[in-house]
Amino acid sequence: MAMWSSMSPVISNVFMEYFEILALDTAERKPSLWLRYVEDTFVILPHDLDRLQKFCNHINSVLTAFKFTMEIETETVIPFWTC
Repeated sequence: MAMWSSMSPVISNVFMEYFEILALDTAERKPSLWLRYVEDTFVILPHDLDRLQKFCNHINSVLTAFKFTMEIETETVIPFWTC
């Protein structure tokens, strides 16, 4: 779909919902929280770093057309973009 099309956000959202169902249903360990707003996802996975990386690798292997990256809290601070 063209970015300026009025249907693009709707189709994108439907696709992301499909992807989330596919990725989360097939995950070995599920996150305790998964929130998405447009293209940003906030996920809480109460696991060690190895399992977090395995989860990230899993969701990146479901569909190879796009990739997720992750930022992990450090010293109880979550990295956010600020202006």
